[in-house]
Amino acid sequence: MTLCDHRGVHELLIPMRWADLDQLNHVNNVVYVDYAEQARAALAESGEVADERVSLVDVEFRRPLLLSRTPVRVRTSVEAGATVHEIAPDGAEAPFATVRLGTTGEPERLDGPPDRDGALALRRGDVGPDGTVTPTRFFELCQESRILSFAALFPEGRAGSFVVGRVTMSLGEPLPWQAEPVPVTTLVTRVGTSSFATTTYFGRRPARQRHLRPRRLRPRGADLPRPGRPGARPARVRARDGLTRRRAQGRSAGLRLIHHAVLVGSWPPALRRATRC
Repeated sequence: MTLCDHRGVHELLIPMRWADLDQLNHVNNVVYVDYAEQARAALAESGEVADERVSLVDVEFRRPLLLSRTPVRVRTSVEAGATVHEIAPDGAEAPFATVRLGTTGEPERLDGPPDRDGALALRRGDVGPDGTVTPTRFFELCQESRILSFAALFPEGRAGSFVVGRVTMSLGEPLPWQAEPVPVTTLVTRVGTSSFATTTYFGRRPARQRHLRPRRLRPRGADLPRPGRPGARPARVRARDGLTRRRAQGRSAGLRLIHHAVLVGSWPPALRRATRC
């Protein structure tokens, strides 16, 4: 890896690995966060930024990175409380993805999920040197939950026709290693004519959420109510994803009626009644 400094913008060159790719021969979405964390760690080692805990991960995907011998270039700029990483092949002008890693002093309190959840098991490799799950591995676990949820919603394979445009992940209290599976929930929280959004909650007390209070929603989209419960243990992580339907040449397309019906049908009954206004 090579670290350079050009007028306050730091550049890190990272060789691509075969393991960075997904089944479409694109760099996996999780790996972009790994690239950004590599760049931030290099700046922390050189004293350019403080070695603080990351509490916010925001990723905007623009173009897919393909397998190449050309190293991945990460251009990093330092802002107040955050580092911004533009990721592209070395020599490219425009970024293929932008990752923002934010830091705060205290963990954010996150609303817990509604009355539905699954569970995912941790691996030893998910835990960093401090003994807690790293932001990159949290990002991967939230993606895993979303994929499993889509596989259940679209058993005929239609889940592969969606592409992620943006992910914003907020981290609450650190999660140390544990052998027991950790509760996780992925819900469709907005459906529009050409895109939709999901929210994943990772880690909470298994107490049930019994009351949803739907509010009046816009006809072309809907946001899931935030069913916070006094005294409930907060979620460890909340990840919000924006997705569109994949079309040939990588362009987005409007949602088909079958997609729209299945996505809205996955909502709790209270929320479906609220969207009929």
